[in-house]
Amino acid sequence: MNRPLAHLLIVAAGALFAANAHASAYAIDSAASQLNFVSIKNNAVAETHRFGSVSGGVADDGAAEVLIALATVDTGIEIRDSRMRELLFDVPNHPLARLNAQVPAEVLQTVASGAAASLELPAKLELFGTTQDITLPLLATPSEGGDLLVTTRAPVVVQAEDFGLGKGVTQLREIAGLNAIATAVPVTFVLRLVPVNAEE
Repeated sequence: MNRPLAHLLIVAAGALFAANAHASAYAIDSAASQLNFVSIKNNAVAETHRFGSVSGGVADDGAAEVLIALATVDTGIEIRDSRMRELLFDVPNHPLARLNAQVPAEVLQTVASGAAASLELPAKLELFGTTQDITLPLLATPSEGGDLLVTTRAPVVVQAEDFGLGKGVTQLREIAGLNAIATAVPVTFVLRLVPVNAEE
């Protein structure tokens, strides 16, 4: 029961690859995108969870922002979702995780030409009022209709304690009667980006 968002997510950084010779910007198609994270309890049981809303986009200069709505955490158990929103994320005061990055021009050119691009992308993740540098191993692949599919090539591990979430993890562990909840959270995502403001 941790927050990767990083992760989000964390997340989500895929929007960074939005670049196309016939479009000035891209937006994340939230309905066709997915951001998952894994929690490990009692040092033995791993469970996969998700966030239901990932949004954002990328400008034609490569500046990108990805937003993860923490209230949309979905673990498959409503009482657990409620506890995470209240005890871990404090959603009323910290409703979003925010990811910002700058896509290199050569990556934009590669994707615009119709070829896939693979890279290690530096980014900044803001979560629970704290911002940390992270690196995202990403693959951007052009898709039909000018869309882009951006995926993680490997899990991105987010450390809960780096974002001041250690206390919330402890509260979740105690209320659930668990011996342990891992504070290192693997995050993966698949993001579909669609062109906007297309130019003739």
